[in-house]
Amino acid sequence: MRLFIEVSKLQIDVIGESQLVGVPTQFPSVSMMNWQDNKPNARYWVLKLIHDNFHAGDALVETSLEGTGSDDVDAQGFATPQGRKRTRSRCRKAIAMNENLVKSDKNNVQAVADLASANLTMGLALYLMHSPREALVFVQRSDSMVRSVAVRDPDPLSNGMVHAVALLYSGRIEASLHHPEFARKDLDLAQAMLEQLAKRSPKHRYIMDALGETQAAIKALPDDTASIAVH
Repeated sequence: MRLFIEVSKLQIDVIGESQLVGVPTQFPSVSMMNWQDNKPNARYWVLKLIHDNFHAGDALVETSLEGTGSDDVDAQGFATPQGRKRTRSRCRKAIAMNENLVKSDKNNVQAVADLASANLTMGLALYLMHSPREALVFVQRSDSMVRSVAVRDPDPLSNGMVHAVALLYSGRIEASLHHPEFARKDLDLAQAMLEQLAKRSPKHRYIMDALGETQAAIKALPDDTASIAVH
């Protein structure tokens, strides 16, 4: 798999793998079949995985790994037309399903919270697909919904996390659209919320990761961008 990643970076369009069957007298170490039981081995399944999921025209996206053991793992993200269509379709289905639940019972706070999460997921997916303007619509819609949920069912952890993450990515998207003043407003609010959540749950990995991402996003903003006062 690492070889495929590296040749993709070099824009090499065609690669081959040898050999299908190898026995002890014919380099069995490169065989794609187990010569003893005639079953496909790991080399075969990796090749099939590549063949079935990657195609000409797929785009490499920036990919990074963090955490313990990350140096021992190779990773590379690809943006494919099939992947984009499937992601959009699944997100739309989730949004439609939760919209129907909200319409059937407007007092169903959990349905509103789930709808907010579905919109946030769509926004994040679009952001990763490099569609920031479209992504911003869904992220801001999620932010509005979670605010209404917080009024009726103030759960400081679950609602707070969705709200903070919506603000975090709203800020990141605004920054990518060259609106640093709006980005700083959202990111400052996200940081304040995450710091409060971190005090309540200092060992919550997701909270700490989101807080670190928010702080990094604020640091990346232009130094002369002042915070906008929130009243």
